[in-house]
Amino acid sequence: LMPSSPQVILQYELRVSDGLTTSTPDLVTITVRAADNNKPVADAGDSQSVSSNALVFLDGTASKDRDGHALSYHWTQISGEDVILSDAEAARLIFKAPTLDVGDDPVELTFELVVFDGFIHSAPHQTKVTVLPPLNRLPIADAGQNQSVEMGTVVTLDGTESFDRDGQDLSYNWLQVSGSHVVLSDHTLAQPTFTAPMLTADQEDQQIVFRLVVNDGVGDSGQSFVVVTVQGSSATNLMPVADPGSSIIANSGALISLD
Repeated sequence: LMPSSPQVILQYELRVSDGLTTSTPDLVTITVRAADNNKPVADAGDSQSVSSNALVFLDGTASKDRDGHALSYHWTQISGEDVILSDAEAARLIFKAPTLDVGDDPVELTFELVVFDGFIHSAPHQTKVTVLPPLNRLPIADAGQNQSVEMGTVVTLDGTESFDRDGQDLSYNWLQVSGSHVVLSDHTLAQPTFTAPMLTADQEDQQIVFRLVVNDGVGDSGQSFVVVTVQGSSATNLMPVADPGSSIIANSGALISLD
């Protein structure tokens, strides 16, 4: 009998005979009851960690019924950002993990499985899926091309070619590392300015070196350097050279013009 079937009563009558006479009948009653049904056991699978946007598989095929009955399945999401299950009534199902950005906190999703053997439901069993944000890739700093400038000119440093492979906004940090001290307009700008220093007449070209580091909100880039050469006396204060012109032959008393 199936576990839900009513009991069945069977009666048997027995008569015996010695060849001459037959005995009065004797009755025996047998009551057949349905076998006790064992509750099935749900198994939603092990907890797992997945990447942002990954396809996630839930597997309840380890669920079992000790009486050998066929099982039906029912999945429910208990917590976390809502996702779309491929089939909440299947033993195995798929869903797409939520989209996370670099720097976001991990997201935990909880799912519950209940199985049914046709007579009784199992206790629920839960599994967790932890969705991890993408790994951050460090930004790339680019301090721009080296420059050669004249004394007293306004110089613009250019870090606008710096970039972040994850598309995050950048912050800038310029630092002068060598040369005559100058004052940057704002060391946190992509394009700060300064005035090239004045050099004395006997000074040669002077190099001023700047370092740029950018940050994407998660980590710093490597260092990028740019050299600004301020032209000194060799370029701007050349010694004049006298030229008396060609030799002249003139008569006594003539007017002579020198050039």
